[in-house]
Amino acid sequence: MLRFLFKLLASIYLVIIFAVISLLTMVFYRNKKNRLERISRNTALFSPILLRIMGVKFKVMDHTHGKSLAGKSLVVANHVSYVDVFILAAIRPMLFISSVELSNALFVGHVSKLGGTVFVERRKYRNLRQEIGNIASVLDQGFIVVLFPEAGTSDGTALLPFRPSLFEAAIKSDADIVPVCIRYLKIDGQDLSFLNKDHIVFHGGVRLVPHIIQLFRHHDIEAEVNIFDRISTRGKGRKELVSKAYKLIFDCYPGIMKH
Repeated sequence: MLRFLFKLLASIYLVIIFAVISLLTMVFYRNKKNRLERISRNTALFSPILLRIMGVKFKVMDHTHGKSLAGKSLVVANHVSYVDVFILAAIRPMLFISSVELSNALFVGHVSKLGGTVFVERRKYRNLRQEIGNIASVLDQGFIVVLFPEAGTSDGTALLPFRPSLFEAAIKSDADIVPVCIRYLKIDGQDLSFLNKDHIVFHGGVRLVPHIIQLFRHHDIEAEVNIFDRISTRGKGRKELVSKAYKLIFDCYPGIMKH
């Protein structure tokens, strides 16, 4: 119980410090590019500390020997938990794409804004061209931007189909696609299974606060991040890019079988 309380209080304290520093960043960095750079670095600085408090350890399997996460790129990753964001941010400074619904969420929405999240409205196609242009503009400034193309978190049993529309931003800005596969392997020494997956997997119908409390009761969570070769967008359409990225992540992510 004492360990749980320490983890919870330490996390709250860390988030408060992060929020204060990010607010000050927004006040003193008037240039948008400089502000986004500083904010992404703030998130990259605090994420490893938060993961350590949460008991999350991860290893990076870089199949490109450090070549993929260099220069402007659209990272395309599978999505099963809010922990995914902290793991990716801990690797290096990145900006994240999320839905406008998250921006309206109490507390989580505010923290996401302070973390430099790029919010998009996926449901209204009339605004899609503008949303694509906004993301392309961020990519043009040299940022690494993360897209979760499943458009939501899965229940961990399988990879959901990718929505292709926002891949257009990479084509528009001539940025490469970097496929990334995130896998959670163990919880407290036990292999991740259908029986314990919901202790880390966060999907539709699950309430956030109870899930965080349950997650903090665990001492050790192991994850793995696989980074694949960059995919050039030159001369390629969205369908081809989606197909290539999906296959790499699908082959890497086995899903959690029911048993």
